[in-house]
Amino acid sequence: MSARPPQDEPPSGGDEWPDEPDAWDASDREWRQKWDPSPPEHDETVPPPPGYRSQKTSIRSVADSYEEGMREAGPYLTIGLQIAFSMLFFVGAGWALDEWAGTSPWGILVGSVLGFTGVIGLVFKLAAQANTPKK
Repeated sequence: MSARPPQDEPPSGGDEWPDEPDAWDASDREWRQKWDPSPPEHDETVPPPPGYRSQKTSIRSVADSYEEGMREAGPYLTIGLQIAFSMLFFVGAGWALDEWAGTSPWGILVGSVLGFTGVIGLVFKLAAQANTPKK
């Protein structure tokens, strides 16, 4: 095993026997030159206007935002129940009519059609409310 002679001047605090340049270092350097963006020459951020004070997030502001969101979403949270109960009401009324008058299956069929019509009307009403501009 032969020892390599030291370089002319070893770097201060460095290795007296430096390794050959690594092939990985060269490829890393090439990659950085190709893909890493160079730092901007000047700062492009705009300073805030005079008198600007940043608002800190507080529990109260989060609670207010949640309450506002729930108020806006409230009419839409019960759509499933409204659809189910309108269908159940009309189909139940048709079934009760069939039992009382003995007109089976016409009461349930008419109740189903009326319930479906009510559901479609409800959907159109909610769509119209959703498309109206807020005041």
